[in-house]
Amino acid sequence: MALKLHEDEKKPELELKFKHGLPLHLRKQSEGDIEFSISVMHVPIVHSVQAWFFAPDGFDFPDQSTWHQDSDYEIPNAITCSNAVRDLRATLKNSRSIKVKTPDKADDFTFAYRLYSDEFISELQKFAVVVE
Repeated sequence: MALKLHEDEKKPELELKFKHGLPLHLRKQSEGDIEFSISVMHVPIVHSVQAWFFAPDGFDFPDQSTWHQDSDYEIPNAITCSNAVRDLRATLKNSRSIKVKTPDKADDFTFAYRLYSDEFISELQKFAVVVE
């Protein structure tokens, strides 16, 4: 049991935190920034880090290369962008932002993100975005 706990402590893990907490608040029919940081836990370095963001129809990531997920994906037809960080060291906090363009209607929406690296893939993490 102790060996299993020790092995789990050595597995790389990535954590994403939003600068302004959740839910995120954005104005309708405008562009806003999603500000976040990614940190490394349990190991000194993680390679080829990427944060993928998923948004429902009506949103756009204007400064990013985007694509749509299939209708049978965990978030069907989600517009998706990838934000590459490259290698990330545990001693450095990596602050980032992505621009998002909101639809013309005010409502509560569900976004998601997933973190990828050569050593780690996170679960899909959903979060709320309030368009006012």
